[in-house]
Amino acid sequence: MSKNRDLANIIDSSAVMGKNYIINGGFDVWQRGTSFAYSAGSNGYHTADRFTSQNVVGAGGQFTVSKSAIGNSNAIRFTTNTISTNLTTTNYWYGLFYQIESQDVYHLNSKTITVSFKIKTNFTGVLSFSLRNSVINRSYVSNFSVTSGVEHLITKTVTLETNTVLTNDANKGMDFVIGFDNNGTFQTATTDSWIAGNYLTTSNSTNWSQIAGATIDIAELQMEQGSVATDFEHRSYGEELALCQRYFHNYTSFNLGYTSSANIVNGGALTFPTTMRTPPTVGNASYAVGGGPAGTVQIGYPSVNGVTFLNGSSNWSLAIPVTLTAFIDAEL
Repeated sequence: MSKNRDLANIIDSSAVMGKNYIINGGFDVWQRGTSFAYSAGSNGYHTADRFTSQNVVGAGGQFTVSKSAIGNSNAIRFTTNTISTNLTTTNYWYGLFYQIESQDVYHLNSKTITVSFKIKTNFTGVLSFSLRNSVINRSYVSNFSVTSGVEHLITKTVTLETNTVLTNDANKGMDFVIGFDNNGTFQTATTDSWIAGNYLTTSNSTNWSQIAGATIDIAELQMEQGSVATDFEHRSYGEELALCQRYFHNYTSFNLGYTSSANIVNGGALTFPTTMRTPPTVGNASYAVGGGPAGTVQIGYPSVNGVTFLNGSSNWSLAIPVTLTAFIDAEL
């Protein structure tokens, strides 16, 4: 058995290694690319693994999420390229959005957790940090101040309710958000306590989406059990990548071997390096071959452990090398 596979087996598919419940909180793994522009209507996972964002159509404007640094630490950067023109009612920019798997944090119900992160902005103001349960009817919102050009270490201690995490399974258990921008439906005047409803920001939070060229850098994001923020846990890149690959794997020119007939790759199956959260969807799939037509990707039998690939065009020659490029996606 390979060392990579050994590591994948050590990292149980339903467990997070160590004290940090945030996967890729060091922003080391970027399988999808290191920069993506969120224009009005854009949403989803595009940059740092496990992190997503959104720009609702009605909010307008555009922001970019990209890889950056705070000191010697990798960071995720949010930049206002074109300001938002409308943050009323249900129009918003998300900022940093992270979804936590239920079975990773179910045991934290009724317990105290501490969230810590480094943040640096090029504007002075107030930003919001928030948590929500999976059915988004219970929320916790807290504010913190930032000063332009200053690196801050923010710590927030929160005690979860008895049923904040509703299930003990592979579904979403909790949302984690930093820097949500809205002037309407998602604002609350109540901070630092759990409240009924879907809230992510406050009325006195600074609308960074309406500051041209605004930047927000976030690094060393950690959620741990207890009431004290300890030093950030630096997992190795291999450990962090294996944890990320439970949710997403980007295969780029992956060697599938040689064709054994006109439409079948020798072996016919791809085994994932670690067990995925759920049977994945496969996107952006294409073949490259050693000669002749590239063929059409035909997918079969997706499971948490692997998937089969055939050439739906039946136009390959015998014994030519084939590589696969594909997104294997089991995100929450």
